[in-house]
Amino acid sequence: MYKTMGLITSSYDWRGGNCDREDAQKFRGRGFKQLTFRSNYADYWLYRAWIEQSSFTASWWSDPQYHAKHRALMTKIPARVDNPEVIATVPENCLDSGAWYITCLRPKVVRAIDSDSFNIPKTAAELAKEEQIIKDVTRSINGALIGLDKRIKFTRMIKGLLL
Repeated sequence: MYKTMGLITSSYDWRGGNCDREDAQKFRGRGFKQLTFRSNYADYWLYRAWIEQSSFTASWWSDPQYHAKHRALMTKIPARVDNPEVIATVPENCLDSGAWYITCLRPKVVRAIDSDSFNIPKTAAELAKEEQIIKDVTRSINGALIGLDKRIKFTRMIKGLLL
């Protein structure tokens, strides 16, 4: 567990509006599409009207002290999201945040997803097409083919449930 937490902390601190190691853990991926980073949480909280734009400085990560990794010296105010765990603990938020992320922040991904079939592939051509769509979607969201085998497995599992 410690190594996982360390990986999260070291990979997400001072990125995506996260202001330190604590933010890296606090604003880790949660929900159906793994909402990650303080900036994305802030945008989702705005969408849900749980916070107001006037309560923080837009693009606080452009503060020179943010780049110097001096949170206490920042003049731009980061968004305050006190309860990020509601993404994972409330089922509706889990799905809603994923739908929000994909439709508002990644509309091209929606078109790629829509090009897939609802059916479980049966032929080699159908398998190849489905796998290519999953690869395209994964690259678009993560920048690499992270967890591809699981993504293929879970896509087929969901298709089986929906049929």
